[in-house]
Amino acid sequence: MCCHDSTFSVRGIRIIQPALLRLSRLEKLRMFESSIDVNGARVVGEILENWPSPAPRKVYLRNNAIGNDGAALVLSKITAVPHLELVSLLNTGVDDGILPAMLELVEKRIMCTPLRVELHANQISRSTLDKIASAMPKTSGVIIEYGHYYVKNGAVEPRNVSNWHATDTTEQDQREMVLQNYGIVSEEMEQLTAQLEHTLVLNIGWNAVHREGTAVLARSLVTNSILQALVLSDNGVGRCGFVAMAKVLVQSNSSLQWVEFFENRIFDLPDDASDSTSAAECVDHLRMLLSGSLGLKYLGLAKTGLGDRECPVISEALSVNKGSITFLNLSHNDIGDDGAISLASGIEQNTVLHSVDVSQNAIGKKGAAAIAECANNREDSDTPLRCVFVAKNHFKGDVRQFSSPCLTDTGFTYDFVLPAIHAFL
Repeated sequence: MCCHDSTFSVRGIRIIQPALLRLSRLEKLRMFESSIDVNGARVVGEILENWPSPAPRKVYLRNNAIGNDGAALVLSKITAVPHLELVSLLNTGVDDGILPAMLELVEKRIMCTPLRVELHANQISRSTLDKIASAMPKTSGVIIEYGHYYVKNGAVEPRNVSNWHATDTTEQDQREMVLQNYGIVSEEMEQLTAQLEHTLVLNIGWNAVHREGTAVLARSLVTNSILQALVLSDNGVGRCGFVAMAKVLVQSNSSLQWVEFFENRIFDLPDDASDSTSAAECVDHLRMLLSGSLGLKYLGLAKTGLGDRECPVISEALSVNKGSITFLNLSHNDIGDDGAISLASGIEQNTVLHSVDVSQNAIGKKGAAAIAECANNREDSDTPLRCVFVAKNHFKGDVRQFSSPCLTDTGFTYDFVLPAIHAFL
C-alpha cells in the first residue's frame, strides 16, 4: 500500500487504520514524503504493533520529518514484529539522539527475522554507530545501514562494493540494485559497474557520482546489454556526464529503456573551466538523444535547467520522428509560453511519443492552449497522446478549460520511481 507524496494528518492515518489492520497479505507499506510528524509516527508504530500476522515485510517512512522522537516511537513498537525485514527511516531528521532507541531495538530484537534499518541521509556520528555495535548481542537480528557503514554482528563494517546488496527479485525476475542516498562517490564507480552483470534496475540517485563517475558508468554501458533502467537523480552529472550518457544511448546501448536525470543541473550551468563540454554541445547531444536513441523509452529531464531557449531544439528533434522515446519528462523546469508553443509543434508531428510531463514550469494560458490543440490534433490519428501532465503552471483555472481529454493536472511522483519503472517496463 502506498501513501506517498501526500499530506497525512494524524486524523488521516487514524481513519485508514482499521482498513490497514484488515489487510493480512500486505507486504510493503510505503508512506514516502507524506507529511508525517512525530504524532503520525506514533500511530504508524501502533498499527505495526497490532497488525495481524503476518505483518508487512517492509515499511518505508523516508522523507518524513519525524525526528528522533518519531523514529523512537516506531522502533519501540517493532521489536517483536516477527516478519518485518526492513524499516526505511532515510532522511527523517534523525541524529545522534536516536541512540537510546537503537540500543533498545538491538537488545530486544533477537531470534526474529533479520531486520534492516536504513538511516541514510541523516546526521549520525561514527561514535554513535560504535556505541550501538558494542551493545549489540551476537544473537541480535538487526542490521543498520548508514552512509558508508553497516552495523551488524556487534561491529561497524565499512560498506563497499562487494557487500552492496540488491533488493528482492520481483515477480518479473527483475533484479534491482537500490543504492539511493548511500554516499557513493565518483571514485567508486569502477567497482560498482563491475557488479552489474545481472542487474536490470540500478538506482543510484542522490549520491555524489558527479560527471567523472557518470562518464565511467557510460563507458561500462557500451558492453552492458542487461541493464534496463537507470536512476541518476541529483548526482552532479553536469554537461560532461550528460553528453557521455547521450553518446552511448545513441551509438551503442539499446537495452536501457528508462533513464532519469532528475535534479541534475545540466542546461543552466555557468561556464566552468573544469568542464570541457560547452552549453551548445550539450544541447546538440540532447537533440541527438531525442531523435536517435537506440532503445530508450523514458527520458527524465525534470529539474535540469531547461527553458524556452532549448525548446526549439527539442521540438525539432521530436518532429524528425525517428526516436524511440515514448515518455518525455520536462517537469520542474523554466519553460514558459514560448517554449510550450514550440514544443507543441514537435509533439504534434511525433508519432512515437505518447506521454509528456510539463508540470511545474512557467506555462501560461497560451502555452497550455497550444499543447491542448496539438493533443487534440493527434486524437484522431493512429498514435494519439495518452497523457500530458500540466500541473502547477502559471495558467489560472481548471485544466478542463482547454478541452483536451489527455491533459491532466497531476504530475510524476519521483519518490515512487521503482514501481513506476516496473509498470513502464
